Amino acid sequence: MWHGSVKIESPDVIKEFRVHYIKFDERCRSALAEIRSESQQVQQWLQHEQISNLKVELRKCEELLLQARYKYSQAKADSPAYGRNSAMDELKALRKAELRKEEAERKLQNAKKWVSLVEREANKLFAPINNLANALDVTTPKALAKLDQLTRDLEDYFRAAPPDVGTPRTPGGPANGS
Repeated sequence: MWHGSVKIESPDVIKEFRVHYIKFDERCRSALAEIRSESQQVQQWLQHEQISNLKVELRKCEELLLQARYKYSQAKADSPAYGRNSAMDELKALRKAELRKEEAERKLQNAKKWVSLVEREANKLFAPINNLANALDVTTPKALAKLDQLTRDLEDYFRAAPPDVGTPRTPGGPANGS
């Protein structure tokens, strides 16, 4: 611990530092809250909106695939021996519907992987964030109490100090310099 001397002519220095300390604490807490909020928003967006939307998209693709299969089977049955007016257009539509369904399944699988990845990474990052929040919870009240005590002590000191504290004395002369 440092035990040097400090020249403080007024407790206003400590009061001003206290104000800056409080602003620092508020900014830290605000940033921590914002980080938590944004992380939760991303997780909710992935879990609820994206997963739900992708499930809906997959269901639509499955319905379109069923329709394409039905149309293809109808076209095959209607065209005798796959003649010139065979079911080629319906077959192309069926393949396209199959590809869309596979793509929708891939998107849903990837979104589910991202949900767990984002959750895992967020949990890793929240450890230092929570450490800072806990440090602020513990140290800020103590620091403010210490600064308040220092301010009171200085105010008491200045009230009790003799009026000629700052006036240099000449050897053997009066304290007021005359």
